[in-house]
Amino acid sequence: MSWQTWDNGSAVVPTIIGDANWGKLALNLNDQGRSKVYDFGYSGLVKITITENLYGTGQGTATIQYRYADALFAQDDVAPLWNDYTVPTNVTCRYIQIRVIKSS
Repeated sequence: MSWQTWDNGSAVVPTIIGDANWGKLALNLNDQGRSKVYDFGYSGLVKITITENLYGTGQGTATIQYRYADALFAQDDVAPLWNDYTVPTNVTCRYIQIRVIKSS
């Protein structure tokens, strides 16, 4: 999906360096970028696998997080809670969202 569908938590698209589809998010310290909430269309077991730096690296470090639920939630809702992504994980859900937080 295009970076243009992402949000910085203030209903604004985060700064993008380069192409809207293939560029990099430019996040300042404590900034973030949130994907749209994805609807699988059914509730079931899914495996969450996120690949970092697929098209090259940036500067600094970032934390990738995900959240999921069976009930619909909005892109900027406080709940459900975010989980740090470390390894592929199996979860049961219908909706999922991913965000990136600049950490240093």
